[in-house]
Amino acid sequence: MKKVLALILFGFLFLITSCFNHHNPDNFEYKYDDPELYSVGAYSLLGAHGYVPDHHGILAPTINTLEYDNFGRVLFRYSEESHITGHSALVIMQKTDGRYAYFYPYNNFILSSSQTDVSDEDIEVFKALNSWNQELSNSDKFEKVEITRRKENGPISDRQLIEVYYGIFPYLEPSNRLKVTDVMIFLRSDNYGRSVYFAGLTKAVIFQADNSFDIENGTLLITEPNNYQTELKLFMEENGWNTPASWFVILNEI
Repeated sequence: MKKVLALILFGFLFLITSCFNHHNPDNFEYKYDDPELYSVGAYSLLGAHGYVPDHHGILAPTINTLEYDNFGRVLFRYSEESHITGHSALVIMQKTDGRYAYFYPYNNFILSSSQTDVSDEDIEVFKALNSWNQELSNSDKFEKVEITRRKENGPISDRQLIEVYYGIFPYLEPSNRLKVTDVMIFLRSDNYGRSVYFAGLTKAVIFQADNSFDIENGTLLITEPNNYQTELKLFMEENGWNTPASWFVILNEI
């Protein structure tokens, strides 16, 4: 009888553990053959988790390769759409070297729920912005991300993220049930340690290389949720994105 009870208890614990792991994003890993496309998509789109939170558990984003150009660029669709969330875009990767994936920042995606809601003309303009079918001669314009199978949460501590979150949304009542990775979603870091997050589904937030945050200059209200590339570009450049910290200080003092 004791053996039977032990087996039942073991089976119950195994079921609980499996269920927890299946719903825990910290255990997610992208298992398909195109992690370079996964990495570009996950680190390009504001609000992208790198996984799909769903009622049935944590699922992988859907990635569909659509087209290659003559120099190895890839046009693909990246989608995190589910009953809970929805991020879908056409994305272009410039190249990969096996360790890093390279793309043009800001211009490498078009937000869209389906391929049919983007006109052929828009796609041609999108390709031109990404030097489609031209030789890879603009490497100084590339941004790179390390190829990974799980998007990191970023360099800023949960405690600081919570403080910043309630600082930019002071009208919200503090909640012990708040899950910081759902309301402060990491985008990516630059080569000098700055990092960008998407806060509360409405604002982009930038932290400087020393993890400091300036609520006046470091917050951007996204006014066009389906077409924010230009305002995000200007915001990041105004905060010294991918420039040495010393040069950023000098420019601000001029």
